[in-house]
Amino acid sequence: IGGELWKAFLADVAEHGIREPLMVDRATGHVIKGNQRLRAALELGLSEVPVIYEDYCSPEDAIDDLIRDNVMRRDLTFFAKYRLVAVLRDRIESRQGAGGGNFSGSPKQRTSGQNAQKFEPPRDQIAKMLGLHQKDVAAASILSTFPDDVQKQFFLWAEEANPSKKEAQEKIRELGRVKK
Repeated sequence: IGGELWKAFLADVAEHGIREPLMVDRATGHVIKGNQRLRAALELGLSEVPVIYEDYCSPEDAIDDLIRDNVMRRDLTFFAKYRLVAVLRDRIESRQGAGGGNFSGSPKQRTSGQNAQKFEPPRDQIAKMLGLHQKDVAAASILSTFPDDVQKQFFLWAEEANPSKKEAQEKIRELGRVKK
């Protein structure tokens, strides 16, 4: 947050305080949710802020929560979310192995750090994290396989044309046919 929006946010915190607690990883002490609120509190000289401590199963779970919070609370465009798909897919697959959703043991054999979400296919996890339909995640995944210049061309087209989801998916299919 910057500029006038930051000034307005500071004024609100000064008048009303911090209304939503910060989420802090108990193991590391890192703020997972509420970094802007903490920044405002420090700038205003507040000596105390409300905090909820969370016991994350792993550092990856804390990072996923941070990503989910920042993505879902920001006014990201549909196409900005498309750009995040490849990054999130890489994160998830690096933890699960390519394809994800593959666990050879029964649910009773999972450790506490192996919650059910980790065994959903990456496409399903990403759809939930970004608030996208699975078809959108599939289209964005295909787009991420194209060379950088083709991806840049697509996003420039999207900014200028402001297409519907259906039009964007058709454009990606068209680019896929050209790629083949």
